[in-house]
Amino acid sequence: MLSLGLNIQHTMGALTLGNILICVYTCLNSGPGAKYRIGYTVCQRMIFGIYGSGIGIFIRIVLSIVFYGSQSWLGGLGFVVMFSSWSKSYMNLENTFPSSLAMTTRDFIGFLVFQILQYAFFVMRPEKMNKAVNFSCLITIVAMVGVFVATLAKNHGAGPLYSEPVALSKGYTGWMWLYSMTIWYGALSPDCTNQSDFSRFSSSTKKDVLGNHISCNDHGYYRSSYGVALCLSNTAAIRN
Repeated sequence: MLSLGLNIQHTMGALTLGNILICVYTCLNSGPGAKYRIGYTVCQRMIFGIYGSGIGIFIRIVLSIVFYGSQSWLGGLGFVVMFSSWSKSYMNLENTFPSSLAMTTRDFIGFLVFQILQYAFFVMRPEKMNKAVNFSCLITIVAMVGVFVATLAKNHGAGPLYSEPVALSKGYTGWMWLYSMTIWYGALSPDCTNQSDFSRFSSSTKKDVLGNHISCNDHGYYRSSYGVALCLSNTAAIRN
């Protein structure tokens, strides 16, 4: 979004509005599951009929494939970072793949390990994953806050890019806000689409709405803020 010409304040403003819209859409999509205990496929049949529901289901399948691939790749990179912190030889592992392949041997090992470990969760029932997911969210927050504080302290703040002005016209800036919100919603659309598949396991509608609000607005905003601040701080350190 910074490449669109927006500054940090405008970027965070667009993300905040995007998170509000995402929260509304997520709560609406999760409503049938929380109230009637029905999943996404049944909801599609209620709206489009038996045959028409195939369109929505096909769209969801495509989104799931893309989302699974991207998240698995990110998970593999996470293992690469973890293994590299444990072993210098792994960090400097020789690449045996051709240069035309956008993946190194080190990346492939991390990706493979992530694939193997996540298979254990495929046999776990969704309602049994509550504690594991909550623990994962907790350690993620702790890690993000720790890296955020350490980076800003080491580089003495977010750097000069934080206060750079916007050189765009007001009309064009508004369109870039809308474009940024579209990008943000598009990135999270797979999570919003079939919320009823998860909300049907919630114990109450109020808890479902509260969980969506916290995850979409609070965590979505702070996660974005941490990411932007870390990029700015590291950029300032590189320039210096």
